[in-house]
This record gives sequence, C-alpha cells and structure tokens, in this order.
Amino acid sequence: MSSGRAGIGGFREYNGSVGRRRSYWLLALALAPVGCGSSSAAEDRAETGAGGSSSGGAGFGGEAGGGRAGASSSGQGGAGSGAFAGTMGGSDAAGDGGSNTGGGAGSGAASGSSGAGSSGVGPSEAEACLAYAAASCKRRAACTNSDAGEGYGCAYGCPDVVFAPGSTRTASALLECAQAFETLPCEDLAAGVYPACVTPGTRKVGEPCLFSAQCESLECKVVDLETCGTCARVVGENEDCTSPDTDCGGDRECIEGICQVPTYVYKELGETCTSEYECDTDAYCDGVCVSLPTENESCEMFDACVSGLYCAAPDQLCRPEPVLNEPCGSAVGTSYPWCGPGLACNAATPESSGICVMVVVVEPGASCSTPALRCPSGTICSCTDDACVQKFCAQESLLGEPCGDGVNACAPPLECLGGACRARSYQGLYEEACAP
Repeated sequence: MSSGRAGIGGFREYNGSVGRRRSYWLLALALAPVGCGSSSAAEDRAETGAGGSSSGGAGFGGEAGGGRAGASSSGQGGAGSGAFAGTMGGSDAAGDGGSNTGGGAGSGAASGSSGAGSSGVGPSEAEACLAYAAASCKRRAACTNSDAGEGYGCAYGCPDVVFAPGSTRTASALLECAQAFETLPCEDLAAGVYPACVTPGTRKVGEPCLFSAQCESLECKVVDLETCGTCARVVGENEDCTSPDTDCGGDRECIEGICQVPTYVYKELGETCTSEYECDTDAYCDGVCVSLPTENESCEMFDACVSGLYCAAPDQLCRPEPVLNEPCGSAVGTSYPWCGPGLACNAATPESSGICVMVVVVEPGASCSTPALRCPSGTICSCTDDACVQKFCAQESLLGEPCGDGVNACAPPLECLGGACRARSYQGLYEEACAP
C-alpha cells in the first residue's frame, strides 16, 4: 500500500514518538544516537516498487557504519582521516589502510581517537555529531540483527539533533560517547538506559523541542521534523501514558493507554483500539480498527490504500499498482512515478511517458536518471546539473574525501566545499519548526 513519510527513524535520540510504527532516529540521537535516512518511504517505495506498507521503515535510515575499509586512490583511508577518524574509522576501519599504499585509516584513527584531527584542532560539532550518530546507530543495528551499512545514513539531522537550544552536549563528550556505545549492553539500549555521557537537556516537561537532547527528561514528543514537539515525562512499562505530557521510554509504545513493548499481534477489523499500533498495516484506528480504502475508494484522508493498491493522482482514488510493461502511475504525495513491487519506471517523472520495467543495476559512472537505473554499492546517484535532470552514479565520498570533480560525490548528509566533503553546519531545524 502507499506509505507516508517514514518519520525519523534509526537513531532513537532524534525524537520520541515519530511515525506510524514509531521511528527511532530522532529520539536516539538526542538520547544517545543520531538519526538515520532522509527520504520518505513513499519515495523509496515508488522508486523500487518493493514492499510498501502504511508505515515507513526507519526514516532516518538505520545505516551508519563504522567507517570504510580501504580508501581513495591516494591511499589515504577515507574513514580514518581528520578528527572524525577515531570514532568512524576506529574499530572497523583502522588497520585496513588505503587500497594502494596501505596508509590512511589506521593512522587516521589513531589521531582521531584522541579527539583531534590531523591539524591538531579538536573536532567540530558537526563532525562529532556524525561520529556519535554512526556509533549509536551501528550499536542499535547490532543489537537488533539488522544491517548498519556504511556511510552516514544515520546522521541526517546533524549537528542540530544534539546541539539545538537546551542541549548540554559538547563535541569532545560526543566522541567519548561514541566509544561508549560500542560496548553498551543491548538490554540497556532496549530499555532506554544510555551511557552517562548522554546528558539531559535543560528544557522542562511541556516546553518546546524537536530533539530529545533538548529535554531534561531526554524525551521529545514530536510528529516529524517539520512540526514542533514538547518535552515529555517518561513513563515506564505498564504505566499509564494517556496524559499528553507523557511518553513511553525505551522500545515501549503507548498501547491501550499503557506503556508496553509492542508484540505486533494486530487486532482484527472492528475490534476496539486506542492506538494506531494495534491495527494491521492495512487498517487504522478510529475507536475500532478500520480498513484503509480499497479499489476505487477515496484515499484523500490518508494518501494510502490496502496492499496492492496505491493512491492515484489527481483523483485520489485507490487504483491497482501498475505491473510489468504497463504505464507508470502517478501517486499522491510523491514526485516519483509509481510501479508495482519489484518494478520501477523508465521515465524520470510521472508526467513523462514511461512504463514499468525491471530494475537494472548499472556500472559506476553510468546514468541513473530514471528510477529503473540503480547505482551499484559504493556509489551514489548524483546530479550533473542544477535542475538535477541528468544524474550519474558517482563514487561515494566520505568526510575529507574529494568531490565535485565529475567522478566523486559526497555521501549524505555531507556537503561538497572546496573540492572536499565536509560536515554540514548547524541547519536551524528546531528554529524553523518551532518558530512563533
């Protein structure tokens, strides 16, 4: 079925209650880790045609890796360069060295572990946030037997997620905290028990927030990154969570007014419910579990339909997902053309005349200008013009590595400055969401 924005997933510090099945990246970062992933579930679903449920996955991505083994062609280990090396390159990348001369990651990690880059200057807040996000998300992935991946997928909101007004974090403390996460017991992570370095914010219960690091309770109750939230009082398992100023800690959800660990044994249609978490992915809660719209029914309320259908634009009616060799669909809530599971459109936009085809993985440097053309591992689909009409599979560059040369492109959320990938500066996400 069509899905809405995945919210803020992966890095629990990004936020408290986010998304339909509660995403973790926002909460995680402020509490301890950083967030993961930035694209909406609808966009991912429209491009890949795979899966597709009413809830997005971990919106922040959930992939944070601990640094790349190997390096750029110069032999300098990408994961082990600069102030960021000790945490990102540290345990996984250190010692692997560059692909040509064997340098880089090992020596870079050594200098980074002390909290200073090769220049002898301490890490920036942005770099420290990246390291912290990667370490916390990687630990969560290990504890849940999921794939942490590589790069900075968990760091979408950095550095705001740990440095917004009210936060007490510092760059040096975040680097130390990143190391602490490597050995954090999984049972502590699940229960919401974090290392002492995950310091609470200064904002009281009921005060505005966007990230948990801002709150004295380490819990920010928000809907998404565009909507201001409030600092909430954390309640434990089997405690009442009906008050608007409360939120469940750890991996618990507010189910039937009580904080519980979700079992995901969903209720049948027509059964009484008090939370969206109680109903299956083809249903929503309206006092009882109610089916999402079926074929030819209006999907205006949710932009979502039961499995096998999508919310078609512009009439906002549920239609069957296009199959192989059928014209691509145009779905409400996404700019991507829509195809059924396992398929993608051979045209770049819904307005283009395209058909649904099998996805093809192309070679590095080849075009990825349509959803049907996918880049191989280690590359990133990068724009070649300001309008981003033409795109190609560029080599993915990490912090300090080359970019903007027609061959390499920065891994999100890095930006290319002066021919090298740099961490983004403070973005003002909280100020934008919570402006009077």
